[in-house]
Amino acid sequence: SGFQPVSLRHRAMARAADGGTLRRVWRHRQARSVRRAALSGVAVTSAAAAAVLVLGLRFDSRSLWGFVAWWTSATGDVVEGRAAGRRTLAAGVLSSLFAGAGAAEAATTAEEDEAAWAQEQASWAKEDQDDCKCCSSDWCGCSGCTNCYAFLKANGYDLPLDARSAYAKAGVQWASALGWSAAFPKLPGAATVTAAEDFKVEASTLPDEKRGLLTKAALPRGAVLPPYQGRVLTFAEGSNAGKQVWCPVSAGLKYVFSPDDAASGALSKEPSFCIDSSETTKGNPARFVNEVYSVDQCKEVNLEICELGEVMYYRTTRDVPAGGELVTDSGDVSC
Repeated sequence: SGFQPVSLRHRAMARAADGGTLRRVWRHRQARSVRRAALSGVAVTSAAAAAVLVLGLRFDSRSLWGFVAWWTSATGDVVEGRAAGRRTLAAGVLSSLFAGAGAAEAATTAEEDEAAWAQEQASWAKEDQDDCKCCSSDWCGCSGCTNCYAFLKANGYDLPLDARSAYAKAGVQWASALGWSAAFPKLPGAATVTAAEDFKVEASTLPDEKRGLLTKAALPRGAVLPPYQGRVLTFAEGSNAGKQVWCPVSAGLKYVFSPDDAASGALSKEPSFCIDSSETTKGNPARFVNEVYSVDQCKEVNLEICELGEVMYYRTTRDVPAGGELVTDSGDVSC
């Protein structure tokens, strides 16, 4: 029973990619790196030109243009060899050598960089809102939006606390501060909320599984289970976690794009909001949900994984009879 953390991160990445999240993050990182490289190129070129002037080196016309051509070619690769990058660096060389305006140009480039970044953020925020329009009919989201929290909050819904707020309020007892059972009946697409007492842990119907989570009474499609609870891991802990660990998409993105920071750098001691439920057994039925391991078992799947505010909730995908085992696909099989 339980999750493989790597497969869950893969699932998070796949869902984020479906929604365009990875596309926007990657595009942002590329755009920022290109602009910063260009800015760095101007600054380095200005420093080189200043050194040339200080040393009193003299160029005739031929050697000067040879130096410019060499420097532009050598540093153009910083912006992936693009012509625009070379033009920026060449402009920096000429400006520094002939007008002494390298510093001014660097400052202008920095201002343009920040302005462009602000414009990109606004554009992506609009894309996020457009992608998440499905949240107006279903709190669990869709292929275009994996976390409806921001959309629903912006549209005036009363929501449970997100993981960060609950953790800040109640620490290790964060789950008790969510207020999820009162909020969910008012969310779009919500049907029935359940309680820990509605389930029992008994022998599993799946091969190779000893125990599983079964219902005491019938559940309708769309019923929401209590949140997946446990210890909040740091990024370093989440990098090497074992079974019974779930990670939100936000953490998965950091593990993909900043693996060194997450494992041992600046992020390593920060809470990742990956949840380890291995030792949280009381009042935590979600911990006992089994996952399928083959396509042949896909017919047993009756739960889906939903994320809201960096908290994981199971939701039934069809009616489940009394005594039925609750089973999910965590991403390895892709039922």
